[in-house]
Amino acid sequence: MGVQIVCRHSDPVWHPACSVSTKSGLGGEARFRLRQAMQDMSRSGTAGELRLDALIADLWWRVRLINTDILEEEAKAGVFDASQPTYPLLALNLRARRDNLVSTIGVLEQRARSMSEAA
Repeated sequence: MGVQIVCRHSDPVWHPACSVSTKSGLGGEARFRLRQAMQDMSRSGTAGELRLDALIADLWWRVRLINTDILEEEAKAGVFDASQPTYPLLALNLRARRDNLVSTIGVLEQRARSMSEAA
């Protein structure tokens, strides 16, 4: 028989125990240990916390990139005051996007804190 990957998790997170290739003739005890390891990992919540932390870090990186883009647009136009009528439209749009990302990050950080306190 062929090789199959055993995973009964409904979430798309990578689980180390799920990446074990097994032959279909895997013994009952080994199957039990594999299933137990997968259940322990899904209950721990650490995978979700790690994903959330990675998402937050990625969003902060994007905020820094947008800040750089805003500064470049302001420098090109020679206008640094957003209230000026000659302020670049792209910089205004980037500011709005950055502000939305920062707001989203705040919500995600609050969720991460509540997850860590609950654990």
